[in-house]
Amino acid sequence: MAFPSHNSDSAFPQPQSPNTLNSPTSPASATFADESDLFVQDEPHVGELHLVPCALDVYLDLPNKAEDRYELVEGILFHRPNMANTQHAIIKEFLVTKFRAVKLTGNNRVNIYPEMKVKVSSGKSRSPSVRVPDVVVGPYTSSESTGNASPRSQKIIFHEDNIPLMVIEITSPSNRLTDMNAKSEEYCRTGIATYVIIDRETDRVIVRKLIRNTRSRLDYDSEVVYTGDTLVDCFLFRERNLTAEKIFRPQQTAEEAAQSPTRREQRAKERERREKEAAQATAVSERRAKEEAQATAVSERRAKEAAQAKAEAAQATAVSERRAKEKERRAKEKERRAKEAAQAKAEAAQAKAEAAQARVDELERQFGKGKGGSSARGGKHTNSGGKPR
Repeated sequence: MAFPSHNSDSAFPQPQSPNTLNSPTSPASATFADESDLFVQDEPHVGELHLVPCALDVYLDLPNKAEDRYELVEGILFHRPNMANTQHAIIKEFLVTKFRAVKLTGNNRVNIYPEMKVKVSSGKSRSPSVRVPDVVVGPYTSSESTGNASPRSQKIIFHEDNIPLMVIEITSPSNRLTDMNAKSEEYCRTGIATYVIIDRETDRVIVRKLIRNTRSRLDYDSEVVYTGDTLVDCFLFRERNLTAEKIFRPQQTAEEAAQSPTRREQRAKERERREKEAAQATAVSERRAKEEAQATAVSERRAKEAAQAKAEAAQATAVSERRAKEKERRAKEKERRAKEAAQAKAEAAQAKAEAAQARVDELERQFGKGKGGSSARGGKHTNSGGKPR
């Protein structure tokens, strides 16, 4: 299969023809007469096919090593520098490892892909575009369903009917402007909800999000920039507690983690000790609170008992006073009655004496009358003393 001729309306510069690219010492065929030639020839040198027009089918059938070094932009091959053994590769591996360690369940499950092809919308041009982000986060698919797909369909997993949830690009001096501008527009038009740029030049993590999913938009609705030790508030970054500092210093982070099972064990023991001390402190606090509550209850009970005793004493005093007064009243009453009885007895005696005297007087009077009548009849009678009887 031959490479198609370059579209003269493309915004990209006119490439050299394959004949001028392939010198006699080049391992690649000068004519690419059919598709099999691509596989029987040795691997093209890096950059050999840069700016060569290419159909999507041909791009997907490039040799495995070569295809990882090119992106297809509006039908033109663009060379991707080999980033192995650089900070770029270290950061990518760090992110993939961290993200794959996140434990997600149900509808939150995702698949993490390093450098997976994504077919994107490149604007007005009808020529195909395929980008290869450093990290792709896609909807979860089982390994069985992926394995059942045809070899051709596995070459490009993400397209307009299977849009990634998030893509991540790690900038390098040669591609920084493309990552910041052209790819941002393409990912936005494609409908990729989140685009994260790991900007090595400024040590910033830029998170762009598509709030209104309109593929005609030229760029994302929101952009948040994270630096230093600020937590990157974005899916997967948040779950792994990642900051810009950790992302741009992954070796230091790895070294700290590798210092050990022993250090982790010490931290675990320290955490366990603190939790135990906290539990003991809580138990002591609860016990003291319980004791204080009990003491308060005892104090309140004693106060109630004292108040009750005081009330009972007051009541007993009142009863005693009442009884004393009653006793005094009865004594006075008895005394009064005794006086009245004595007086009545005296009066009765006096009355009796007076009655006796009156009787005596009456008798004397009667006797006097009888003596006077006798004298009138026979003269006075005298006793021997000459006194009247």
